[in-house]
Amino acid sequence: MHRHAVLLCLLTTVVWELALSAATTKSDAFVGFGMSDDEPDVPILCPECETTSRIALSNVADSLEQHNERMHDGEEVAQVDPDIADQLADLVAEDMGLLE
Repeated sequence: MHRHAVLLCLLTTVVWELALSAATTKSDAFVGFGMSDDEPDVPILCPECETTSRIALSNVADSLEQHNERMHDGEEVAQVDPDIADQLADLVAEDMGLLE
């Protein structure tokens, strides 16, 4: 369990730093899942809607699911910024020793 807490802390820290440096435009396409002062925001992209937004980390999964259901008939079009998702995956894989 301790390892999961460390990974979550790492993930939160990295997302916070990357989200602060990402330039995004607030969009009404992700209704009800705005920025929070208490946790990091994750850049979300929807190429089909041509929108970007920042979503509180704890709301990312629900926001993406609801947006994609409402706007794209459930097709997974909107997603976490791929550059950030790749960086996070690399960090987690490295921490878990999968890249050795």
